Amino acid sequence: MPRTTVSSLSSVAVDPGVAKHPFDVSVVLNVHRESFYLRPTLLSLLDCAAFSAACGLRVQLVAVFDRSDQETLDIFQTSDLSAFTSVRTLQIDVGSLGLARNAGIAAAEGEFVWTADGDDLVSVNAIRQHVAVARAQTDDDFAVFCEYCIGFGEGYFIGRYEPSSLLCAADFAFSHPYVSRIFLRRSVFDSLQYSDLRLSKGFAYEDWDLNARLFARGFRFEIAPDCALFYRQRENSLLRLTESRSARLPPHCELFEPAVFISAMRDRRAKHEEWQMLVAARPALHKLQLAKRAFGTFTIREAVADAARIEPEINPPRLETASGYCPVPSDVRHWGFDLEAAFELVGPSKFTDILLLPWLQPGGAEKYILEVIDLISRQGTWGRVLIICGQASESVGWSERLRGEFVFLDIFNGFPLLDTEARDQLTVRLIFSVAQQGARLHVKPSEFAHSILDRFGTALSTCLEVIYYRFTDLHFTWNGVRLRHADNIRFFRRNSHVLHTLITDCETTMQQDLDILPQMRGRFHRIYAHCTTPLGSDGAPAPRFRLLWASRIAAEKRPDLLASIARALRRQSPEIGIDIYGKAERTHAVSAMFCEVNLAYQGPFDSFESLPLDRYDGLIYTSAFDGLPNIILEAMASGLVVVAADVGGVSEAVMEDTGFLVPNLADEDCLADAYAEAVRKLYADWPATQRKRQAARDLISMRHGMATFAEAVGCAIPSAGLFGIRPVAGGGGAPKPQTTETDVS
Repeated sequence: MPRTTVSSLSSVAVDPGVAKHPFDVSVVLNVHRESFYLRPTLLSLLDCAAFSAACGLRVQLVAVFDRSDQETLDIFQTSDLSAFTSVRTLQIDVGSLGLARNAGIAAAEGEFVWTADGDDLVSVNAIRQHVAVARAQTDDDFAVFCEYCIGFGEGYFIGRYEPSSLLCAADFAFSHPYVSRIFLRRSVFDSLQYSDLRLSKGFAYEDWDLNARLFARGFRFEIAPDCALFYRQRENSLLRLTESRSARLPPHCELFEPAVFISAMRDRRAKHEEWQMLVAARPALHKLQLAKRAFGTFTIREAVADAARIEPEINPPRLETASGYCPVPSDVRHWGFDLEAAFELVGPSKFTDILLLPWLQPGGAEKYILEVIDLISRQGTWGRVLIICGQASESVGWSERLRGEFVFLDIFNGFPLLDTEARDQLTVRLIFSVAQQGARLHVKPSEFAHSILDRFGTALSTCLEVIYYRFTDLHFTWNGVRLRHADNIRFFRRNSHVLHTLITDCETTMQQDLDILPQMRGRFHRIYAHCTTPLGSDGAPAPRFRLLWASRIAAEKRPDLLASIARALRRQSPEIGIDIYGKAERTHAVSAMFCEVNLAYQGPFDSFESLPLDRYDGLIYTSAFDGLPNIILEAMASGLVVVAADVGGVSEAVMEDTGFLVPNLADEDCLADAYAEAVRKLYADWPATQRKRQAARDLISMRHGMATFAEAVGCAIPSAGLFGIRPVAGGGGAPKPQTTETDVS
């Protein structure tokens, strides 16, 4: 096999202090089960070591076999390694590239360490070029990388690396600007180790993590010119597995500490000339024709030819037309720069609880979750709460009512130029940076939250306690049957392993899920909502013949059913009228929908308590699907008798002795008649109705009071520290927030 001639090569200058090191460079080669690829890798390293020896460099090979098969070991043991000054092997069983690299580095005795993998190749001049750059430095705070990364195999590309003078902290948040093959002083690892980022932990990229930590410590990244790494692309490689199974981001490290990150960015911009160079150079880098540039260099052409002679999959004609890859981001408008702004918005302190919402709007679900979190922050493990909203919303409600410990960040409207992927990445990087150790991540179901958990859930669940609030599913009608959409069940099947605790507001929703997914039983907790509405009076001694309907005027609330109910009532009880409150969605024509003489639309309302409740005898509630609606609890507490269909968890509050439960009939006319019949019963025996009213208030007082609520939260979330604490009345995520949204879907 042809070899590069070394007789005319000049030696590299020797460091005066090198005598204390038995070797100049230790190549730490990590091997797993690359039996089909290992021989070309070893031949390439052998050429590189011979070339280096001709330059006066002593090269040690440290081969680390982590769970390698016998075939891979046999190939290594029968390979010619004579060009190395020393060969040392280790067989370990850790199943982690980071830990395996640490083991090899610990065994390395060279002045410098150069990492390597069992399926890649290098240009013969690589070690000499790296040493030359390293010995030209005046301190130890540097790392060196090949100029070119040449991809081959399943895909072909040519990448070119740049020195860190063209990078900033934001770039390391956004993407990895380098490659796993790093060259630096062995002494650096006396205080630094690779992280254990095996796939089961959700994080990835030991090299990205290491380089980010080096950058945080002020290291410079230099480039060894005219040398190349031949980076094999294969379907079953660790990189491909990492990209398919992990969150595709490194864990939190000191660079992403808010104070460190902000300081690094400010310091970078303070060096005005360097910053202007950084900004100006980027667009030009992405216009370079890298294949043409690389093959225009004699050294690289020779390196490609040498590598192709060793490894037939390295196809020079394909590389000559391969796409270029520049790891330096093309501009300074990517989400890594938004991370600095996000840090400044949320402040320097850490958070004990983080809540993901689509938007902050008055709603039953938001009220429920905020009261859980508020209870924890007031009476349990005191801390700070960060609320992150990530979907489009016309307005923001309740933000002005949050207590001082609550910080609100609208990441959708605050960073409007980001697409969904970038917004999710920014959100997750922010969460890891500002979450206190052992923090809780509270999740309301939404496209925003599900997108984040689908991609980053495994990583998030290793660092935070993920608490998922389970409310009702959307439903649809088919062939006269009400069926629920499968979106949430599919989500659970994908992500059950990342959800530590599931909390629901009614028994019905929990049992429906457990009937399908019984393996989640130990994580489900039913916590009845805390009702903050003051208990009302016994009501008027005589009926007023007026009922209240209050909700969002939206299709799922079935406001269209009211006209049919009104007509059914008018046939036998024309004196009974229904007042309607609620904000109408654009698609609903209110005047046409509520045109019956015994219906009166009164407009939107701010809160249930703001309504003229003393005018009404009861609440009539219509909905196609539901959990346990907050407005039913508020009505019962206020002294209104509830008439509602048996959907979701409604029957857990509206029972025979507390109200009037209507069978959920498929035929709309029959359902309207059933509502009308229940209303007639309400008025037919007024003393019995009064007893129902009192029983309903008693139920709310006992089951939905603060003491019961606090006990249930304490059982569901032991980390909240609520055991043994006597609850204090009052409180809520927004102080006693009321809702115009009557469902928690």
